[in-house]
Amino acid sequence: MESGSQRMLDYMHKDVTIEQILKAITLCEKYGIQPFVSYMIGLPTETREEIEMSLRLALKIRKMAPDAILLPLVFRPYPGGDLYEDCKKDGLKEPESLRGWCAFQRVLTGYIDSLDWVAEKSFVRDACFWMGVSQKERLNSRVKAESMGQLIRKMGVASLACLADERWKHNFWSFPLDSRVALFLYTKGVIHQ
Repeated sequence: MESGSQRMLDYMHKDVTIEQILKAITLCEKYGIQPFVSYMIGLPTETREEIEMSLRLALKIRKMAPDAILLPLVFRPYPGGDLYEDCKKDGLKEPESLRGWCAFQRVLTGYIDSLDWVAEKSFVRDACFWMGVSQKERLNSRVKAESMGQLIRKMGVASLACLADERWKHNFWSFPLDSRVALFLYTKGVIHQ
């Protein structure tokens, strides 16, 4: 999938349309194939509206294929590509050592703050929580992806789980109390990536 925005798909030279993505999901469901769908946020030139388009498309795919594994990722620029060069134009500071490159690849809260090309850092951070999949589940392809609401529910905070679930259903991304609480619990070690 990579993005819910056709402009971003074209920008990344994916040579695919949103309609083709949805047709592929329909065919997977028809023939009993469990879709594995990855998508990125935090791309160069990406707007908040385009991030929301990816959130909406992910929700649509979840409704079309309840067993689909959704894997949200924060965009990581790699040297040699057009997007990497665009990130450099927008302020990307290249690591100066191998250790620096290792640290650069971590997708943690602090990592998002270092993405100089991302205009909506706070929203990207929140979207990561809403779309998040725990690291353990990423390593186990047989486990379904979980929404932030499901992760919070596991912690026994049902009201916050309901709030996160309602965000998805109603495409409401303001006042991110649920992700702020989850971020606090993550930094305290209560939940883990």
